[in-house]
Formats: sequence, C-alpha cells, structure tokens
Amino acid sequence: MSEITIRPANQTDVQFIREQYVHVEKTGAPPWRQAGPTTYTDAWIEAVITNAPDDQSILVAVDEAGNRLGYTWVLSLTEFDAISPHGHIAGVGVAAESVGRGVGRALIAAAEAWCRERGFTEVTLHCYLGNERAHRLYQHLGFENEWYHMRKGL
Repeated sequence: MSEITIRPANQTDVQFIREQYVHVEKTGAPPWRQAGPTTYTDAWIEAVITNAPDDQSILVAVDEAGNRLGYTWVLSLTEFDAISPHGHIAGVGVAAESVGRGVGRALIAAAEAWCRERGFTEVTLHCYLGNERAHRLYQHLGFENEWYHMRKGL
C-alpha cells in the first residue's frame, strides 16, 4: 500500500472534490441527494479553498505520486443544544479506486487533528443511513450514534 499524505486543498482540487461529492452521494444517500453538488455547494467549496477561513478547512489525501485519493471537510460548529463549539466533519469522500486502502481512516485522523489543534474536545459527523461501510468505519473509530437527522421537502 502506498503512503497517504494529507494536505490542504487548493484550486487544482476543486473538480476532484466535486467528483467525490457525486460518488459519496451515490453510496447510500436518498435519491434527491444523488444529483451531486449544487451551485451553492460549489460556491462554498470555492470560498473555503480561496479564502482559507480559520473556522474550516478542506483537506485532500494524496499518494506519493501526488494522485488524489479523497478529501474531508472539517469545520467549527455550534449546534443549538451545545455549550460550546466543537469540530464537525462536514464531508468525507474517498475515490472509488481508493476505497479499502485506509484513506477514510487517514482523513478522519487528519480532521480530528485539525479539531484538537483548535482546542475542541469532541467532533461530530453525519453519515447517510444507507452508507453502511462508512457507518461501520466511524463506529470502529469511536463515533457513536447520537440522533436521527430527518428532512421533508416542502
């Protein structure tokens, strides 16, 4: 297995991230989410990469040849019932050809390190109900089920 390095995303990564977003949406997402990123999501990705705000980061996993393997998006979040901000992994995407190589595990470890560097004592994430592989990985890494997130179109 090749060595995995995690680095901050840059402008050359935007299309790769977009492609992984589409791949992730097809691994257990409800049908209405499977169209891929929206114009809003694309603008958000561009803004995070371009502006490099202190409260969020997109990280990319690469191999020793520089091939992109996956990405994670981590940010500071304060939920309505929280006492203080915490880290939140807003997305993890692993390229289909890199699944099973430890990329997801490396990305989660990098996101957790990002959170620790900012003094957070916990990290959250969401996982589509149908994405059993990711759910098992997250549980193996110590994440616990906390609540159901439900949505209804209007």
